[in-house]
Amino acid sequence: SAVVILQSVNQQLSYCSLINKPNIVYPLHSFLLRRTNIQSNNMIQKTLSHLIRNRHLRSRILLPRVPQSSILSSTWLSLASNIVGALSHPGYSSTSKRENHGMTLNSDARAGKIPLNPLQDMKQIAEAKHLCDANGFRLGGVHWTFVISCCSKFDEAPNTRTLNFQRISNDGIDFVCKKKQDSIFDHRRPVSMIYTDGQYKPGHHVIQWRADGVCEKIDLEQVLDHVPEYSVTEIVASCRARRDIHNMSDRMSIEGVKSKVTELVQQTRAEYANSELSFDELNRCIQAWRFIPSDVEKMTGGPGEIMWDRWEFTREEGTMNWCEPRHLMPY
Repeated sequence: SAVVILQSVNQQLSYCSLINKPNIVYPLHSFLLRRTNIQSNNMIQKTLSHLIRNRHLRSRILLPRVPQSSILSSTWLSLASNIVGALSHPGYSSTSKRENHGMTLNSDARAGKIPLNPLQDMKQIAEAKHLCDANGFRLGGVHWTFVISCCSKFDEAPNTRTLNFQRISNDGIDFVCKKKQDSIFDHRRPVSMIYTDGQYKPGHHVIQWRADGVCEKIDLEQVLDHVPEYSVTEIVASCRARRDIHNMSDRMSIEGVKSKVTELVQQTRAEYANSELSFDELNRCIQAWRFIPSDVEKMTGGPGEIMWDRWEFTREEGTMNWCEPRHLMPY
């Protein structure tokens, strides 16, 4: 089917030409429309509103960034920015290999499907945001966290904490915490997690993953090289403090010994920087875990969407394979 390229030339909207190649890669400054002879901002607004509503058109869009150098009216620039925000969602992925750095639908979204594996989907989105590398390992200097919750007893409030992603793979989500003799993650206790990315405000969207599963211990060597320095040094320093300062318990106040604890943290940080911390000590202090989800929900939405887009993923019983995702009501 023909599509129309609308371009800006010399402060005016140029002639709109038809192209009969739906798979063509369009220039950065082009929007794909289905109208010709557009002569006013009012008509542009109506056309672009139609574009948002028409899913068939959306599946053929190479969504551009509005170039700062374009000589366009402020009304057009504002409108174009809103359209870019409205059409930017997880189905789109950066095409960094292209010179124009536009946005295009991934193969699953182009085929009208959501990715079958929610962990793979999560990793791909994180990689596009430069939070992890191609293997799912955390990149240095990024803020990448999730919340996990587990009950040690049925009659107690859940233990809830924010943890750093160390890696996302098809096997699960890897993280580290201080090693304990009896961890809340032991004995395959039921665990829940939530991960939210984005902002719910005009021009933006939010992705939220909720999952239930269990945790299993993994070797520290699998993720150690990607654990942030502050996590390593403060965990090790806390273990040293409990050993050296009257066998301090987890919940004991550091009032009166704060200067000693601070000194231990600084000393540990210096040793870590000089590669003087032994792996034996690191392994005594730090436990690596893998959260293995059995059920996952993914919700996406924003002010520009009619309602939340909500999907449910469950594993086939007794396997690591995922069933076909189910499209759920927004609430």
